Amino acid sequence: MKYNWLKPVVVAASIAIPLTSMADVSGYLSSTLTEPTGSSEDTGLIFELGLLYEAESGFYTGLSLTSNDVLDSDTKAKNSTAEIGVGFFNELSDVSFYDLGLTYERQLNNSEKEEIPEVYFGLGYSVTEALELSGYVYKNIRSSFDESRVELNLEFDAGMVDLMSFYTHGFEDDKTRLLEVGVGKEFIPNNYISAIYGADLRTSRDSYLEIEYTYSF
Repeated sequence: MKYNWLKPVVVAASIAIPLTSMADVSGYLSSTLTEPTGSSEDTGLIFELGLLYEAESGFYTGLSLTSNDVLDSDTKAKNSTAEIGVGFFNELSDVSFYDLGLTYERQLNNSEKEEIPEVYFGLGYSVTEALELSGYVYKNIRSSFDESRVELNLEFDAGMVDLMSFYTHGFEDDKTRLLEVGVGKEFIPNNYISAIYGADLRTSRDSYLEIEYTYSF
């Protein structure tokens, strides 16, 4: 997972990619269907558009737009969110990297001006060509919040499918304890589908199944 803040899907792959091979501009369009399995909450459907510019130096910047839940009649377009970010990615060796940056997220046209500015730092290591491990630390830098979290990721290319596992552990005022496991497959070039099961480790009620389709360009 190269850029942790702007990711349409997580595809297991070797990180040993020369920086000079980076494309200048890339993007994705995705849809995510979420089905709660441990509660009576309704099924949700959101759409997301992301654009990313990468320089050969390792600098990158991007923008993502996430829609409101289009199946929820109580939400409107103003509940959609926008996120922008800048960062720097660099290879420490042929099998390891570090990644650092800053993101800013807020809801569109929201009178309450809900904003989430974060800084992050990540490290990644390819154990083999098929197995990649990575970890990221995030810190909310808004003065009125005292939140941070760690995300640990495992990605394995099993040949026919990609296997993935993620764990998020919140600190301070962030009480997140989330475990996700899933599978994914690029069924035709630039088209990827994944299924992820997520569970809140604090309670058995907050679990869900996510089906995501992504077109990359």
